[in-house]
Amino acid sequence: MGINQLPKMRLYWSKDPMFRSELICKNIRRDRFDLLLKFIHFSDNEQNIGIPDRLAKIKEVLDRIQKNFRATFTPPQIVVIDATMVPWRGRLVFRQYQPAKTHKYGIKMYKLCTTDAYTFNFEIYCGKNEDITRHD
Repeated sequence: MGINQLPKMRLYWSKDPMFRSELICKNIRRDRFDLLLKFIHFSDNEQNIGIPDRLAKIKEVLDRIQKNFRATFTPPQIVVIDATMVPWRGRLVFRQYQPAKTHKYGIKMYKLCTTDAYTFNFEIYCGKNEDITRHD
């Protein structure tokens, strides 16, 4: 789905050969995919009550990604700090608008990268009233 992007999710299961993706159709039924997408959840809401961290619900996933980034590669002594936008058009309190960027709406991230562009660490900007949420 990331490689062959279609305007609507249901088109991947279309009968029209122009849209249909055989790889997806052979591996998962449309209704099952819709159900999984509807109920995907990463943390217990009861544990997140009163936590001011805007990324609390996905903190465990972000921590695991960070851990894998660090375990996979040891950066050289020269690293670069990069501010980037992850495209996002959905509703989100800390979504940014930057007219000069290719993707004007998105989630702002600060990344620690190698000169070859490998992301070793990152922080997500959650709005000017919030501190940058760290995932070390």
